[in-house]
Amino acid sequence: MSQQKKTKKNILRKRIVGAYASSVISIALVLLLVGFAAAFAFNVNSIENYFKENIHLTAFLKPKTREADALKLQKELEKERFVKSTRYVSVEQGTAELVDMLGEDFVSVFATSPVPSSIEVLLKAEYLHPDSLKTVISSLEKRRLIDSVNSQTEMIQSVGDAMTRLGLLLLVLVALLLFISVVLISNVVRLNIYSNRFSIHTMQLVGASNSYISRPFLGRASLMGLWSALIACAVLALGLYFAWKAFPVILELLQPQILIYIALGLVAFGVLLCLVRAAAVMGRMTKLQKDELYG
Repeated sequence: MSQQKKTKKNILRKRIVGAYASSVISIALVLLLVGFAAAFAFNVNSIENYFKENIHLTAFLKPKTREADALKLQKELEKERFVKSTRYVSVEQGTAELVDMLGEDFVSVFATSPVPSSIEVLLKAEYLHPDSLKTVISSLEKRRLIDSVNSQTEMIQSVGDAMTRLGLLLLVLVALLLFISVVLISNVVRLNIYSNRFSIHTMQLVGASNSYISRPFLGRASLMGLWSALIACAVLALGLYFAWKAFPVILELLQPQILIYIALGLVAFGVLLCLVRAAAVMGRMTKLQKDELYG
């Protein structure tokens, strides 16, 4: 008989642990989705700046510009506050790149190379707005050796518009996932406490106070939120690590400081939401009458 009771107790313990583990995993999965969406939503500006800073301006030099003069101009441009980096492209290099794109037959039509020497200029992100860009282009065109400037303004504007739309979409997604997480976590906490309604009623019958009854349930709910958030943060970090191994450039797109804030936010959100919902459910549960326990 004692063996049978022990077996039943082990089965009950396994069921409780299984239910608790499934609750933690369910909450962690939702928090993980929130974390991934937030990681990109709050780094949209960094992503936009990265793409913009990789769109270069091409300053075409006047015909017969000597290479020594061009290199001197390049060094002068690199000292400008709006310049991130530059690259000098000689006539020979430009011609070779044109051959790679269009083929040697096309280039051979011309008696001389149709490609002038040029300096490719990558600008800092803060100077890639329309007004600042006009000022930069005007400054470059005033240089004695520069013949014209190809600015790719439309592409820069397209990147900015696309990133704005992406940012709004991600913020909407984060808000939707937060709503889903609130609903899911609330239901998980409510079901966990509701399954113990008879134990709660029994404790009330022997004179236990509501605060005494609530304390272990609130502690368990807080731990559930904490474990869920920590699992979500660990999986998020692991996912970003593998993404970094495959695409090292991701370090330039996602700011570590923001990722730390997101991780702390997930932990605080998971713990507080579980705690608040547990307190609300316990407040209702301790007011149930005996007949209502079977509802």
